[in-house]
Amino acid sequence: MRLSDMAAQYAESARLLTRRIGQLRTVRRRTRDALGRQALSERIHTLELLRREVREMESLTAGYYGRGR
Repeated sequence: MRLSDMAAQYAESARLLTRRIGQLRTVRRRTRDALGRQALSERIHTLELLRREVREMESLTAGYYGRGR
């Protein structure tokens, strides 16, 4: 597997994480239970951190060969 292939997989993972975060935000808006909303907020936060890391890895792997040494 080439790094460009890995970058494409990271991009797809980021897209899926974005979709899931959106779904959870929708559920959180509809949830009346405060504990449920808090749990959803924590899960969303965790997924946002993961998405940020995935995007960083995408950027690193996509541009690896274009950087000078």
